[in-house]
Amino acid sequence: REIDDLCDPDLDDRIDTAVIRLVEREHEGVRHWIVQFPSTKSWHPRPGVAPNDLTADLVIGAEHEATITRAALAAMREAGIAPGEPVVLAGFSLGGMVAAQVAARAHAAGFSVTHLVVAGSPLGRLPIPGGVRTLAIEHVLDLVPRIDGRENPVRLDLDGSEVLVTVKAGPALSPGFRLGALHQAIAYADTA
Repeated sequence: REIDDLCDPDLDDRIDTAVIRLVEREHEGVRHWIVQFPSTKSWHPRPGVAPNDLTADLVIGAEHEATITRAALAAMREAGIAPGEPVVLAGFSLGGMVAAQVAARAHAAGFSVTHLVVAGSPLGRLPIPGGVRTLAIEHVLDLVPRIDGRENPVRLDLDGSEVLVTVKAGPALSPGFRLGALHQAIAYADTA
């Protein structure tokens, strides 16, 4: 949610933007990276200034490369992520879709994506490369993870361990809840 709060889709005095967060950590002399992507911030049917809008959802859903995916790969290059440095990609909703699309293009771009962590994202039609360990969190009544019409595939590593794990959860529902409340970053953070 912190990333989404830095974006500005509501036409006030701040510039509309998409924030991609890159966190660098060093462990035993090796740099490790976490790259986090924003969710959809504009639902207008026409493309906006920021690349995390409804257009990106539709472009990725149609299995084409979105502008935000190209921006993400450029941000990773600019940050200086070197070949062989482990990278974890993470995102909520559209951010998870972008993370999956970046994972699919990472090897060709010279990045070593090891893990993918998403919440509330439809992954059923997105190709996730073998060897990328994936955790997908879905609320059972959230329609967004099912919008692609497919369940996430079960993928096994060469040793037989699962590399794509989908956790379906039923968060606590307050009286008078609305279905839209299940597709919020805060609700997914509580579930995680």
